[in-house]
Amino acid sequence: MFVVVTTLASTARVGDLLTAMQDVTLLILAGGAGRRMEGQDKAWLEINGQPLIEILLTSLRPQCAQILISANRNIEKFSALGAPVVTDEHYRGAGPLAGIYNALAHCTTPNLITVAVDTPGIPANYVSRFMRVRTAETRILVAHDGVRTHPACALLASDLRASLGDFLQTGGRRVQDWQHKFNPQWVDFSDAPDSCYNINTPDDLAHAIQHFGARA
Repeated sequence: MFVVVTTLASTARVGDLLTAMQDVTLLILAGGAGRRMEGQDKAWLEINGQPLIEILLTSLRPQCAQILISANRNIEKFSALGAPVVTDEHYRGAGPLAGIYNALAHCTTPNLITVAVDTPGIPANYVSRFMRVRTAETRILVAHDGVRTHPACALLASDLRASLGDFLQTGGRRVQDWQHKFNPQWVDFSDAPDSCYNINTPDDLAHAIQHFGARA
């Protein structure tokens, strides 16, 4: 069962929060096949002439100690962005969970926060929203926009790789199915419901260009 968390944990004190943010690795999930986008690599779709991956990096770089990019094509282009690129060495084709599993092998911080590359509305306080409600007992937190959850926008303890490997080994593929094993809590994004808006189709991209492009 999910529980919505809106109260601040002890790390909400400014000094403690800044310290806690150094305990975060941010993973941008950019390894999808883009099937509903006619096979395009969504990371390089543009809003106002700027690729989605660059929009995310601009927002996320000030927020955490390390950023990883999960990608399976255009590796040279991704590498030129200055963040380590992790490919799906294991479980290729298994979706976002494969990207998370492989990235956890390179995660040197206690927490991994994930975000899909096709979410151009990610706010400047994305990481701190998770870290404000994280406690020492937290295993998984998932963003909730007031209507639904966004499993790709989540925080997980970095020691969960073995559990995820077991899940993948038995054929598990749905992100939320694995997350539910740890009774995850929701992190409230209802005041900024566009934060986790994601682009799956050409119509979604047209909406994003109109909506987010107007903000630039």
